[in-house]
Amino acid sequence: MSDISERKAAEQEIHQLAFYDTLTGLANRRLFMDRMGTALKELQRHQRCGALLFIDIDNFKQINDTLGHYAGDQVLQSVARRMGQMLRDTDTLARLGSDEFAVLIEGVDSNDAQTTRLVERIAYKLLTTLNEPITLAEESIMVTGSIGITIMASNEYGVDDYLQQVDMALFQAKSNGRHGVCFLILQCRQRYWPM
Repeated sequence: MSDISERKAAEQEIHQLAFYDTLTGLANRRLFMDRMGTALKELQRHQRCGALLFIDIDNFKQINDTLGHYAGDQVLQSVARRMGQMLRDTDTLARLGSDEFAVLIEGVDSNDAQTTRLVERIAYKLLTTLNEPITLAEESIMVTGSIGITIMASNEYGVDDYLQQVDMALFQAKSNGRHGVCFLILQCRQRYWPM
C-alpha cells in the first residue's frame, strides 16, 4: 500500500512539473499548446469561435531591477491570482515565461462579431484588475499590462498561425504606448484601444 501511494505521489509530482508553472501554478507553455490544439479541433467540429490573448506586464524588468526578483515573483503570483479570478473555469490561463501570460477562451459563439465584443470586455476587465495596486511588504506597486488578441474563427489556420497573429497584436499594443488592447484578426483587420 505504501509503495503504491508513493508511486502515485511521484506520478502526480511529475505531471505537475511537466504541465504547470512552478511559480504561479498556472498551465505552462506545453499544456497551453496542447489545449490550443484541442480547441482548434473543437472549432472544426462545432463551428464555434474562440479567442487567444497574450498579456505582458509593462516594464516588468524595472520591477525586478529596482525591487529584486523576489518582489518580481510576488507580483507575478498576484497578477496570476487576480486574472484567474476574472476568468471562467473553462478558460485556460497560462504563464508562458517571465512576465508573459496567455488566455485561451473556447466555445464562445459562432458569430465573429459577438465573440469580438465578449473578448474585448474580458480584456478590459483583465486590464482593470491589473491596474489595482499590489502591496509588497510596506510598498504599493502599480502594474499595467498590454494585451494582444486574435479571434480563432477558422480552422483553415493552425496553432502557429494564431500564435504568430496574437504575438503581433501584443507587439502592436506595446508599440502603441502600452497599457492597451490590440486586436489582429487573420484577414488583416486591426483595432487598437488605449486604456
